[in-house]
Amino acid sequence: MFKRGGRIASSTRRALIILPIWAASVVWLWSWWFSRTRAANLYLFIPLTLAIFYEYVVVPSAFLFFILKAKAPKKRRPLLGKKVAVVTPCVPAQESMEIIEKQLKAMSEITYLHDSWILDEGGNKTIKQLARQYGVNYFTRKGVAKYNLGTYPFKAKSKAGNINAWLDKVKRHGYDFFVQLDIDHIPKPEYLDKTLGHFRDMKVGWVQAPSVYSNLEHWTARGSAEQEQGLQGPLQMGFYSISESPVIIGSHTTFRMQAIREIDGFQPTRAEDHLNTLALMGKGWKGVYLPEIIAEGDGPETLNAYLSQQYAWSFSMFQILKTYSLPHLKSLSLKQKLQYIFIETWYPLWSLSFCVMFLVPIAGLLFNTSAINSTNDDFLFRFSPAIISILLMWWAGRPLFQPKNIGLSWRGIVLHVIRWPVALAAIASAGLGRVKPYQITPKGKFLRNVPTVKLYRPFLLLSILSAVSMLFWVFRYGKSETNGLLVFATTNLVTMLTACVVDLNIRLRQVRFNPKTFKKYWLKPVMAVSSTMLVASIASITALSSSQQTLYALLAPRPTLTAISPQQPKDISNIPPQLLTDDELATELASHRFVHNGQVLPSIGLHNPKAPLPDTEPYIRHTFVDWREDRKLGEELLITLRGGNTPLVTIEPKGELDGAKLLNDIQAGRDDQIINKFLNVIGGTDSTVYVRFAHEMDLANVYPWGDQDAQSYIAAYRHVTDMAKSKGIKNIKWVWGPGGTAGAFAYYPGDDVVDVIGTTMIYDLPSFNAYQFSFYDIANNRLHLLGHGKPVWITEFGAGNTNPDYQKKLTEEAVAQYKEYGFAALIYINIPDSNLVNGPNYEFSDAKELIQVLGLAKTPKLVETANEAPKINPLAQAETDRQKPYLIVSLPKQ
Repeated sequence: MFKRGGRIASSTRRALIILPIWAASVVWLWSWWFSRTRAANLYLFIPLTLAIFYEYVVVPSAFLFFILKAKAPKKRRPLLGKKVAVVTPCVPAQESMEIIEKQLKAMSEITYLHDSWILDEGGNKTIKQLARQYGVNYFTRKGVAKYNLGTYPFKAKSKAGNINAWLDKVKRHGYDFFVQLDIDHIPKPEYLDKTLGHFRDMKVGWVQAPSVYSNLEHWTARGSAEQEQGLQGPLQMGFYSISESPVIIGSHTTFRMQAIREIDGFQPTRAEDHLNTLALMGKGWKGVYLPEIIAEGDGPETLNAYLSQQYAWSFSMFQILKTYSLPHLKSLSLKQKLQYIFIETWYPLWSLSFCVMFLVPIAGLLFNTSAINSTNDDFLFRFSPAIISILLMWWAGRPLFQPKNIGLSWRGIVLHVIRWPVALAAIASAGLGRVKPYQITPKGKFLRNVPTVKLYRPFLLLSILSAVSMLFWVFRYGKSETNGLLVFATTNLVTMLTACVVDLNIRLRQVRFNPKTFKKYWLKPVMAVSSTMLVASIASITALSSSQQTLYALLAPRPTLTAISPQQPKDISNIPPQLLTDDELATELASHRFVHNGQVLPSIGLHNPKAPLPDTEPYIRHTFVDWREDRKLGEELLITLRGGNTPLVTIEPKGELDGAKLLNDIQAGRDDQIINKFLNVIGGTDSTVYVRFAHEMDLANVYPWGDQDAQSYIAAYRHVTDMAKSKGIKNIKWVWGPGGTAGAFAYYPGDDVVDVIGTTMIYDLPSFNAYQFSFYDIANNRLHLLGHGKPVWITEFGAGNTNPDYQKKLTEEAVAQYKEYGFAALIYINIPDSNLVNGPNYEFSDAKELIQVLGLAKTPKLVETANEAPKINPLAQAETDRQKPYLIVSLPKQ
């Protein structure tokens, strides 16, 4: 625990205050997230859960832990009489002479007696002259065959190869210690006075200090510095405290020569600094982290440089994880192993997490599905404490951050969010074993380059992908419970575009406008960014405008009844149900009185969630609702009743994959809160509502509650009906809805809780080898449901559209004959089967044609009685055809 002068440091005090807040926010979020009813689509829910858990639990918890463990070393007087070298490698082709001269001057001004060396990869005469001018020793391996090999230790065009060549060259000089400085990291005169004292401990092999940037006027350098504050402060101090092994950062480090020679020089990888750390630890050496700024460098001054840097780091770290880590980790202590597994897995896990969080909204919009069952309000309500706690952690670590003169801004946030595609591409390249050339961050005049379309391409493509998914959702689905994903897709789109727009704007402002130069260098990137912005704007406006619920949630608070003047009652009859407050929705539901007791009841129905129907005669409007979505249930009921139609609602008890547990939980009362909510909505209207609960229970491998113990199902079903009875709800007509198999009546819950028997009767051409069944062939296997004293509805009738002519013919036949065989109603399901890849599709391509086929313009009427018997009951004929196969295809419900 970090202390100053015997007192607990401010960072520790802050962290101790935040710790219980953070723990409470984690419990608050994940107790809700892992509730049995939360998962909507497991293919999206599972990866999203892992991504959010890593990004919002694992990483923040580790950060808070290291704040609490942070430690600074005691001050030490420098060792005297030691022979020390200060070296800096340079690549003249990538680094300006101005930067090189600045470093040579700074090295010569270090106060501790030392030798300065510049290691020139290019053999540049100007650099050699400058070195002589500042009293710096000059070394180049250019033209020396043994120092320019294809492999390490003297690999050509590599930083490690350059350093190792120098180490071999000066092995007779007897240096005790040496400092390795990147060419742009300028040391302060007291550099060696600050570091050498810590080598009094003979086990110390290296001393690391913060690697910080001084050119913060550039937005990418400033953003990169903000990202690095956590590493350069709490994390490094925590690593030092826990395992005495802070990470070596190649920008500048002081080494014990004996330790480096013991590991045979700088290690064979692009990220030689990190592998140096592992190799030294494996040999029993330890490091010290000195949290003082004793050198400052140049951060990436353009987006090109920043992304190039991120690519190189991601590639190298994954290369080490894949190729080099395991042999070294075997020799480390448990603390060291855990520490370095966390460090080396950060890039792949972090980038994958952000990739998942970016793609889930896109997938949800394209397939009209959600990862979780939640409203946007509820999601934000649960997530907000975790976000606030993470921001408080940043505040807790502030006293430890380096440099101390900057705080978190939009720059660091934007760069953090957008770098994952580059990091992921680097990791993929490293995973595939691709060889990348030696890559350094350009400095000085080499930064003044014009952006290219290639630079912005990943972010523009991802923006377009988000925009396309939004537009696709608008024109394919229009409005559904997945519209909340528009908010997240829009946020991702805006973030990706922001980096391109900001970078392009800043660069344009730095150059003098010239038409020829603009056309040659700037036109393409400007056009690429501008056109993407146009597409993004169209997508955002179109999507938000088409989704009234989302637009309303984003732009205005929900209206309340208290805002309505008693003298001027608000007319809500024409307001879409999605825009009503809960109170207004309940009020209008209660105003509808359309009770079918002895009155005319439609006998033709339709499930058509894709689009509203044109004006028709009243029909049975069939909807499917997740039992957790009581708000959606109310909206669907109101839409049905406003149209003067009869509501048939299939309520699906989703959320639990273990069917036996689900049924046991229902009958044991553990789901009463969910049941109460949807019963209250139904009971809130005086209209008759036909409720089909937990349908197709006799079918296997379709729904969790299907093909379970019959008595357990019956007990669960009756528990729901008993709850309705105990609440005094009298407007429900219970529809028991088996698939229609021969053994269906084993699940029959009793005459007192069944008003209608509903069955599934669907056909798809490919499923039956192109044999074109008649309606009688299909209905024959459901005739055994007749004659039980209850009306029998065909609650799901569908004809596959593989052959549109036959689809129409079979549907016309069903409409003409269903009553003849004793069925009281026929309800068409105008949807595709989304459970199967390239599965059956029962949609009519033309909704008007379907309405005509169903005869909804002149719907035949049926007088409902409690015990209506079929007019014709050809059970004898059915018995002779009993050997025909059952024609049941299960469907997912929207």
